[in-house]
Amino acid sequence: MLGDPELVHVQKSDIIQLQRKGFFICDRQYEKNSIHTGLETPIVLFSIPDGHTKIMPTTIPQAVSKATESKTVAASNTLGAEDISAKILDQGNLVRSLKTQKAAKNVIDEAVGTLLSLKANFKNVTGKDWIPPTNEAPAKTVSPASSGDLSSKIVEQGDKIRSLKTAKAAKNLIDEEVKKLLTLKAEYKTQVGKDWTPTANAPSSTNTAQSGAKKAENISDKIVLQGNKIRDLKTNKSPKNVIDEEVKTLLALKCEYKAETGRDWIPGAVTVQPPTTAKTASDGDDSLSLKITAQGNKIRDLKSSKSPKNVIDAEVKILLALKTEYKTKTGCDWGSAPVQPPSASTNETAESLSLKVAAQGNKVRDLKSSKAPKEVVDVEVKTLLALKAEFKSTTGMDWTPSKTIDEPKNKPAGVSKEAEISAQIAAQGDKVRVMKDSKAAKNLIDEEVKVLLALKNSYKEETGKDWGPPKGTREPKSAGDNKSNKKGKELKKQQNPGNADGKKGGEAGPKKVTRLGLEASKATNLPDWYSQVITKGELIEYYDVSGCYILRPWSFSIWEFIKDWLDQQFKSTGVKNCYFPMFVSRAALEKEKSHIADFSPEVAWVTKSGDSEMAEPIAIRPTSETVMYPAYAKWIQSYRDLPMKLNQWNNVVRWEFKHPQPFLRTREFLWQEGHCAWQTDEECGAEVLEILDGYAMVYEELLAVPVVKGRKTEKEKFAGAAYTTTVETFVDAVGRGCQGGTSHNLGQNFSKMFNITFQDP
Repeated sequence: MLGDPELVHVQKSDIIQLQRKGFFICDRQYEKNSIHTGLETPIVLFSIPDGHTKIMPTTIPQAVSKATESKTVAASNTLGAEDISAKILDQGNLVRSLKTQKAAKNVIDEAVGTLLSLKANFKNVTGKDWIPPTNEAPAKTVSPASSGDLSSKIVEQGDKIRSLKTAKAAKNLIDEEVKKLLTLKAEYKTQVGKDWTPTANAPSSTNTAQSGAKKAENISDKIVLQGNKIRDLKTNKSPKNVIDEEVKTLLALKCEYKAETGRDWIPGAVTVQPPTTAKTASDGDDSLSLKITAQGNKIRDLKSSKSPKNVIDAEVKILLALKTEYKTKTGCDWGSAPVQPPSASTNETAESLSLKVAAQGNKVRDLKSSKAPKEVVDVEVKTLLALKAEFKSTTGMDWTPSKTIDEPKNKPAGVSKEAEISAQIAAQGDKVRVMKDSKAAKNLIDEEVKVLLALKNSYKEETGKDWGPPKGTREPKSAGDNKSNKKGKELKKQQNPGNADGKKGGEAGPKKVTRLGLEASKATNLPDWYSQVITKGELIEYYDVSGCYILRPWSFSIWEFIKDWLDQQFKSTGVKNCYFPMFVSRAALEKEKSHIADFSPEVAWVTKSGDSEMAEPIAIRPTSETVMYPAYAKWIQSYRDLPMKLNQWNNVVRWEFKHPQPFLRTREFLWQEGHCAWQTDEECGAEVLEILDGYAMVYEELLAVPVVKGRKTEKEKFAGAAYTTTVETFVDAVGRGCQGGTSHNLGQNFSKMFNITFQDP
């Protein structure tokens, strides 16, 4: 240990440790007489981080420390422990007020130093650390009332802290209130002899329990009303500050409920009623059941009219609260009570209601088939739902098309009607098939298909089962045709397998069909043929997200071959590979409105992280101009930095709303995008055509697919490009072209937008 005078001997680059300061390196040594000025030059030290995390205590000048020590000794001799404790309390309040007022750090440090000195003095006098006084009273003389008062104070203090946290108050204020809460709990433990718990000091008398339960029920009602009020505000899109105020009130009520009951409030939480009310609750049960039914109908109407989700959720919560109340009163779930057997009059009413429901259902289907206005259909649907609800309240069960009240009677007329509808379905099906074979207009075929579906629905309502072609109805055209006779025999064998003992027929069944090959023809049914080729050829597997597909090894190996070949071609011209993030900020994506115009409906946004909303939504790249060019503006400073030729192999997401097609139009796809910066337009145009030739070679040389090279029109070109060149393929089955690849000349559109400039002397 050396004193400060030894600093005059420290040489440049020496590393020393100063007590309570840390490590330092000498940048300039002390000089008594400078060779430049002739004056004394002080030593210059630079602090060196040594990895410690504990804050170094500040040093106290020696003279001040001695004075403080002398004062402390004098005070310890003159002041008693109680006086020191009082001074500590006052000094603590002073420190807290300084922190609350955000005073200067040196002022706070000085006050804290005084506080620590007082505490050290207290320890010297008493031999123990100072703790805040708890105003203890002898435990034997404490009455239950005083402990109850303390418990209520603790509850109030806890509510106050929760309110502050909800309001996001300053941390120092919350810490102050927490200290008060801990002091109250310590005082409670001193008086009672055990730690305070939320259920501690619960009143034991019956009257107190009943009043507490009633108070809890009142608080629960207030919470429900406050929750409904907040939902209404959110539905009306009220200002956020208004909603926040109401939320704070709701949280305060929930805290009050928890303090009263000792448990968190949950929707439907009600106090247990005396068992005597269960015997006389039948009238109330009926009214509650009617309310539940009406609320259910209201929710169904909202869903039918496609109301906003928050409105429906609010009504569902009311329905659940009603059901909870019903269960509390009756002791069983709503709808699970035993249903009394219906009387004869009830059967008649239910049967007439069932007929009304069926008729109303037919009316709704007719309106939909005739493409009536939506508001007209909605009105009839509401009527239908009301009839179904009435049917359920009458019979105690949901209405179904095959639901009957009594046992079905023998109705030969019904059988003939079934056969009549079946014949109409068969005739209509033949009509649809003939129209498809003759390649009639699609709208005409759709009309006939709707008629066919309506007939099948009528058949299902009549019989209670889906319609299927009657077995063995297809008879051979000519009785003398040997082949037809053989088919008829085979059909009979399939219908009557085996003989009487069932052994022979059980062994010989119809021949197994593998369906491994193509079943559709490219010429007659291109969509089915294409789907079978890519699935049975093990190129694609469908995925549960629409527009996204799994690339199986066969198809991915083709992609790898194309990628490797193109990558080699690019690198031979000086292009280098890189990778940029797939997420794009809203500010970057919307920087150029005309560029994003083509993609704005297709941009996919990330709006949530877990269950919480993100502060700002992030887009998933539809293309990478807005991702790459801000970096280009940093990297390109001089003509020596040009040309900058970068390429990345990545995936992009475009949330297509059209009908997706594997390999042709998907929501996520693999691709390559190269972005090159040139000094002159001539160099840029030459590379555009060079890259286009490379794309054409991929199709013609690698895939044996002929293409036509050309230039897009102004309407079809890329929105941010000066012009766009393309290679187009031809789909002969439909007689249409398909874009195979594009190469763009962006001109100076993006360089001006992102301020990509360079110096050229």
